Amino acid sequence: MKEFLEFIASVLEVDSSLLNEDSKVGSIEEWDSVAHLTLVVEIEDEYDVEIPSDEIGEYDSVKKLYALIKEK
Repeated sequence: MKEFLEFIASVLEVDSSLLNEDSKVGSIEEWDSVAHLTLVVEIEDEYDVEIPSDEIGEYDSVKKLYALIKEK
């Protein structure tokens, strides 16, 4: 989880200490809807997963995104 938090922090350009598994879209100023789309694309590329466009809103937290890559 620590590496995943660091990955998210790097994409959002924030310190990883601002994030935890319960963090979600809107929990920090830098994680808005536009940043979320960027994050989803980066996760898809980095972890070779695919999130259908109609499901992007469902993956709105670190915990849900982490579960997605762990399923792979």
